[in-house]
Amino acid sequence: MKKKPSKEKKYRVVFVLGLIFWLGIIFLFSSEQNLRSSFSYNIDLVLRRTAHIVEYFILTFLIYKVLFFFKKPSLKSIFLLSLSYAFLDEWHQSFIVGREGTVRDVAFDLVGILLGLYFIRKLKENRIEVNKFKTGESGKKSKKSRKKS
Repeated sequence: MKKKPSKEKKYRVVFVLGLIFWLGIIFLFSSEQNLRSSFSYNIDLVLRRTAHIVEYFILTFLIYKVLFFFKKPSLKSIFLLSLSYAFLDEWHQSFIVGREGTVRDVAFDLVGILLGLYFIRKLKENRIEVNKFKTGESGKKSKKSRKKS
């Protein structure tokens, strides 16, 4: 009789495939020669900067989810992997006609990475608080117990 894959294995596959897909999307956008919208220059600039932030927020979260299935990742390792891909992406763009790799773009990627790490940290804190609530433990000390310590 065949064993059904566990829920965790299914999630692992989904997030690994999601990460590979997202890395491909970033690579694809970086390969476009003239990535401009039909909006005015200022609106186009805001859209492109926002895209950098959102791309790397999502990338950071996906890296966290994939690493989490294999070990408990540190925020530092997630940060380094995300930032490394940002630099590789800009280096890749330097080979594309009509594009250039800039440190300024990496700075916008960094904003997305830092927002992603903040989100992950808050998610972890919330998960801990939820687990304490489920087990009946108090997440915060009462005023009386704080005065005693």
